[in-house]
Order: sequence, then structure tokens, then C-alpha cells
Amino acid sequence: MLLPLTFLLFFGRFAGACDLDADVQGNIIVADCAANTLVMFSPNGDSLRMIGGYGSGTLQFDQPAAVAARQGNDIYVADHNNHRVQRFNRMLDYVTTIATRDGTNERAQFGYPRDVAVSRQGELFVVDGENRRIVKFNTQGM
Repeated sequence: MLLPLTFLLFFGRFAGACDLDADVQGNIIVADCAANTLVMFSPNGDSLRMIGGYGSGTLQFDQPAAVAARQGNDIYVADHNNHRVQRFNRMLDYVTTIATRDGTNERAQFGYPRDVAVSRQGELFVVDGENRRIVKFNTQGM
């Protein structure tokens, strides 16, 4: 038997929302591919913070394709056309960038990341759209 769905909350308006995830505090983080932004909402639907805009700077995106926020305090964003994954803390403050497209370690190279996921052990998995594979980084970034 199917239960009827009940409308509970309305979370913002987007130019082209393409992915979302919830962090450990229950906040909802939405990647808007068309607006090149990342928006954080409280569990009640209140807008808490927005970062982004078009570009290649540390708080900018060029089609943020996916977000992973479930594990720990880090939020990872697959920045598709910038060929990188940006890492933010739970308040969406910039931490670091993982960009290996032109690196010397062929096994770690990726381009056009399509998705990101984090294991319970803190390992980062990147769907490498350019090379059609999954790239795994351990907690030391290897």
C-alpha cells in the first residue's frame, strides 16, 4: 500500500538545481548548476548561506554538478567545468581544492567530475567524466 505524500517545506527557488545532500546537522545543501551557486538551508527551510557565482576562483563554480555533505564536517562539490573538487567546512568556508587533471600522477588525474561521495572512513570518491571511471582519494589525498 502506498502512503500519500504530504507537502512539508518549500526550499528556495533555483535557476537549475541539480543535486542536494544533507549534512550531519540536518542542513540541506543544494547545488544550482545554472546559477553556479551552493545554497545551505536549515532543516526548517531557512536560507543560511549562499556561495558561488560563475568563475574559477575559490568561491566560484563553473557548473557545480554534485555535492556530498553527509560525512563529518566537510562538504565536497564536484565543479564540473573547472575540472576540480572544492572542499568546504560545514559553514561553507573554503578549505581546499582537489584538481589533478594536469598532475603527474596519472592514477589520480580526473576531469569533468560528475559526482562525489565520501565513505565513513573519510575517503573521497570522484566520478571522472573525462576518463569514464571512479577515482578514490584516501584521507591523506592519495
